[in-house]
Amino acid sequence: MVAMSESDETCRVLFVDDEESVRYFARRGLERRGFAVTTADSGTAGLAELEKASFDVVVTDLRMPGIDGFEFLQRIRRQRSDLPVVVITAHGSVDNAVQAMREGASDFLAKPFEIDELALLIGRVREGGASRSSAQVDSILGESESARAMRDAIVAWKDSDEAVVFYGESGVGKTHCARALHGSSQRGTEPFQRLELAGQELSQRRSEVRRALARSEGGTLYLAGLEDLDDEAAEALCDELGRASCRILGGLEGAVTDLPRALSSVFPRSIGVDPLRVRREDLRALTEEFLRQSAVELGAVCREFSPEVLAGLQQLSWPGNLRELRNMVQRAVVLHRDVEVLELSHLGEFEAMQREEAVSGYHEALHAFELEFFSSLFRSTRGNVSEAARRAGLSRGHLHRKVKQLGLDPARFR
Repeated sequence: MVAMSESDETCRVLFVDDEESVRYFARRGLERRGFAVTTADSGTAGLAELEKASFDVVVTDLRMPGIDGFEFLQRIRRQRSDLPVVVITAHGSVDNAVQAMREGASDFLAKPFEIDELALLIGRVREGGASRSSAQVDSILGESESARAMRDAIVAWKDSDEAVVFYGESGVGKTHCARALHGSSQRGTEPFQRLELAGQELSQRRSEVRRALARSEGGTLYLAGLEDLDDEAAEALCDELGRASCRILGGLEGAVTDLPRALSSVFPRSIGVDPLRVRREDLRALTEEFLRQSAVELGAVCREFSPEVLAGLQQLSWPGNLRELRNMVQRAVVLHRDVEVLELSHLGEFEAMQREEAVSGYHEALHAFELEFFSSLFRSTRGNVSEAARRAGLSRGHLHRKVKQLGLDPARFR
């Protein structure tokens, strides 16, 4: 969680939005990070607050009844041209945000935004160094080694035009990382297009790629599902990308070695995205952010999870990664939108997931035992299949099936 340093003078923020749930989560999140926050539900109320008190930064929604964000911004500029203003825009409404910046806004964020992202941006515009780039990088939540490494990698490659492939398990957040890389780059205000390649016929894929390239001109095209391409499809994709006038990013489910050979020259850089089970210290920050986003989107009063929930989530291995966590949070908010503090009893699938964990744990332990047993057996017999089968008390056919199941190659022990 991002917080102001103890040496900083408290930053006074005026937050203006006509949605009560957005105001609540912004105020609660920013105050926990050391900011002094005043909220207003309209442009008119915001102007009244500016008459009564002094603020270091104003954050305002653009779409509000009565005095909207644009008029509110213009009036602030006439009264206090030096007061930094961050505007909030609906997802995908980049044109409105760019117009607001031309009219004097310091920077902008798109809904749904993350509290840490907002806190960092407020701190930077307060110091006169507005940095949408840094805020995008810090949208990678968490303080685990994995989260810090991802932020460092994005910083390292954001200003390059080289194609980058993000690889990792399903649901780890490869698309989010690609968006952060795009948003932090010089292309950040240009289009970001995501195209799913898996499950498409070659001819359909060609036409979809061409349309996506046209929509991404000057911006970034993110190609998901690269692992689904055979050699012919990969070579065809290379031909299409040769005419690209945008930056190319890719998403690969699996290891980087699963990238089709024909695409190795297209994607000279790769960034691994770690699964959630190796970044457990980030679970609290991620869960709180998913809850905030879900409550805002659904108009729910849900505000936090109990300590028992947060402790229980640490016990799971999360095979579905961030997607599984987000889905669990969303279901809890949908089913219990009138509950402020969500308990374990509100997570209907939690016990089922624990049972699945126990079963999968048994199978994982059995797999690990068999892998070590047969590896040791082949080492001692120097890869002799007949001798290994005799010592194990198995037929050669049974041993061959087991070796194939475990992915072992007796030849490498010879």
